[in-house]
Amino acid sequence: MIDINKINIAPKCTRMCIYSIADTGKTLLAAATYLKFAYVFCGDIEIYLKAEASTKLGKMNGFFANPKNNEDLKEIVQQIVDQGIEYVIIEGVDLLADMLVADTNANSPNLATMHGGVSIKGHQKVNHEFETFVKDISAKRAVKRILFIAHEDDKNEKISPAIGGKIYKYTINHACVAVGRMSRVYDDKETHSVIDFNGGYNFMAKHTGDLSTVKVPFADNEGYMGTIDDIFSRLEETIFKESAGALEIEKKEQKEKDRFDNITDYRILIKPENWENEGSEAKLGEIFRSLSPKKKGEMIKDIRANHSDFELIMSSIINNNPQNKNNSDVLDKPQ
Repeated sequence: MIDINKINIAPKCTRMCIYSIADTGKTLLAAATYLKFAYVFCGDIEIYLKAEASTKLGKMNGFFANPKNNEDLKEIVQQIVDQGIEYVIIEGVDLLADMLVADTNANSPNLATMHGGVSIKGHQKVNHEFETFVKDISAKRAVKRILFIAHEDDKNEKISPAIGGKIYKYTINHACVAVGRMSRVYDDKETHSVIDFNGGYNFMAKHTGDLSTVKVPFADNEGYMGTIDDIFSRLEETIFKESAGALEIEKKEQKEKDRFDNITDYRILIKPENWENEGSEAKLGEIFRSLSPKKKGEMIKDIRANHSDFELIMSSIINNNPQNKNNSDVLDKPQ
């Protein structure tokens, strides 16, 4: 049964991942938004972004952050709050994880290894810090969307985001409701980028609803700005519809459960539409126990006279009334 407490009719924060090889345009696409954003990255993309954006996106409404340690991540969360950021881009999830490993290695000697890595407990610390960062952002009132950007890894059976270990499991399997692979498509007329949320035999992706393959306009085109906003909007609309549908199912199931729970007449309970219910036999036993000896006899007589499934029904009464098991022959006697 659907847990109504887990249904999110209006998603507080929608999280998505886009991954690809280099030079497919995912970095610029992520910043082509009308929302106020924070661009968190590990690497040297700020110079590129500012140069590209100045000519293709115009003035950007947000800030860039290049964290060097976990304390920087905490400060970024505070900046997000102070500036009322609506949209957070985390570029290079794999590099961010590497940064946290390096920070742990440098500042927690007891968790470091001689080869520059960290121990199992060190990785647990890194995983916790990453998850805490994402959860802290997601919990902020103004933040509506988070986009993870990752390189792709083609070393496994399927091409997938280049994110390691439990951070992959948390980001891809748990946090994100959609994961798309961005690639260049070549045809006779033009070369353009697409984001495939369907997945295939050789690469992973996931989506919900009708969010499948999205063609990305050229950066010089008028329709380019806000493309990432449109993708998020389609995703959120689908989530809303699916959640509303799930809520309607839950309401119907709850209504039927309430109706069944309120049945106190065995004659109603043993009707076919009710007798097929999973809890019908136990409920029949409860009703039987509540009756006086005289009423029990009348109930048995009525069932024997009017129901072809007498033996099956009486068997369920015996099985759900242990005190009657030694006297089942009494129940079988004509009343």
